[in-house]
Amino acid sequence: MGLDGAEFSKEQETLCVCQGEEPSVGSIASVISSMLLTPPLPGNEVQLIMLADLLFGRLDQRLRAGEEPPFSWNVLGAEDEEGRQFVTKRYDALSENLRMGSSPGKLVESGRHLEKAGVEWRQLLQAMEVGSAMPEPWWRSVPRPVEGAGLGRPSPGRRVD
Repeated sequence: MGLDGAEFSKEQETLCVCQGEEPSVGSIASVISSMLLTPPLPGNEVQLIMLADLLFGRLDQRLRAGEEPPFSWNVLGAEDEEGRQFVTKRYDALSENLRMGSSPGKLVESGRHLEKAGVEWRQLLQAMEVGSAMPEPWWRSVPRPVEGAGLGRPSPGRRVD
């Protein structure tokens, strides 16, 4: 059984992330998207959701530590309270479904939680790409410069909390 280029690069990225090498936050988000937004092969639901939970944990840890979000995310400021509430609900539901579905030996239950996690991730991702404040756990009250923006000024069209 061979892998096409997309599958191979996804496999490489997943291995890289799980073996302790530190890919970018954007790469982690991309792998999570591939895992949650692509229907799994039958019987792989438990393994897939456990790996997605691990990767989301890494993404969560790094964003809580203050790393810049993926470049494709349009992060709005603290005044976007409605957006923050929406993405915080998506974050909470995603996190819960990943945790609840990571029970070895419960294939059907894991499949349901994987599907729900995919819906929540899609909504979170779309909101962040269109423009939203960060979910509450990732929110930062102190503005920081965006990498490459120079002299501490945010890039045009991209604001950070």
